[in-house]
Amino acid sequence: MTISRVKPSGWSLNETLSSAQATQLDQNIVKALDKTVAGDTLAGTITVSAAAGFTFQSTGFITLQSGSITTYQAGAVLTLANTQQFNTGYIAQWNDNLPIKIANGKTVTVQALSGSATWAYANTITVSANSIAVNVLTVSGIISVPSASIQRESRGGVGMNHNTWIIDSNGLYNNYDTTSAGKMIVELDVPHGATLTDVTVFYRGASGHGALPATKPAMTVYSHNLNTDTQTTIGTATDTAASVPAYEVAHSFGLSGLSTVIARTVTRYFVAISGETSTNAVAGAKMLGVTWTANPASVDPGG
Repeated sequence: MTISRVKPSGWSLNETLSSAQATQLDQNIVKALDKTVAGDTLAGTITVSAAAGFTFQSTGFITLQSGSITTYQAGAVLTLANTQQFNTGYIAQWNDNLPIKIANGKTVTVQALSGSATWAYANTITVSANSIAVNVLTVSGIISVPSASIQRESRGGVGMNHNTWIIDSNGLYNNYDTTSAGKMIVELDVPHGATLTDVTVFYRGASGHGALPATKPAMTVYSHNLNTDTQTTIGTATDTAASVPAYEVAHSFGLSGLSTVIARTVTRYFVAISGETSTNAVAGAKMLGVTWTANPASVDPGG
């Protein structure tokens, strides 16, 4: 039932108020919510029109009693503008794959849920320049972190042609034989599910070059399938130093713009580095290290 006007056309001077009109006025008062401190109970549904809303002043609150339900339909957004806490309540179901979005720089802290201290969520949690502090996070699927890349020095195993490369007293790899392009192999320890975008080799040519070597250092990034014992080239690059002074100081070259999704279930990933050879080659170059950059947008926590 709605609250309607007793006389929509308006009242005239000295007009008589009928008993029916007085009864309707009395009924309308009963339908109105009590805005005093006594409060009231709402028996129906309130629909808020576009651009309208509720504003709670300081210390204002909403209490959801046991068994109550808050439903976010498709296209709805829950915005946490400041650091918030879910102390004892929980998100039981999130329909239509609605994402959880956290305002930039804010934190969501999920504490003990029914004593289990576990947040189980089967869809997608999107985090961008934010953090989620959870005692235990159980995810059936993936944790999505879009537009966030990580860069690391590769800590994977290293293999090398000992006729071409040696390790010096500083732990660096020296290319001491330039008569053959013997390779050094570095395994890329990129997380399972991440998208590999860049691989960079850091290098320093030995001093004493009269000109740039005819065959400069090069790299090949490739994958190796364990089931089939086959290799697939992901990309290749050659040292880009354009002058002897640039070549004889620490510099880098590599691949960028890759879009290789890492699948570590049966595949390993490597970069093979060959040193300079041929005319103008000088022994003693150093391979300083390898870095990779990846987007962990689809990192599988179980991979």
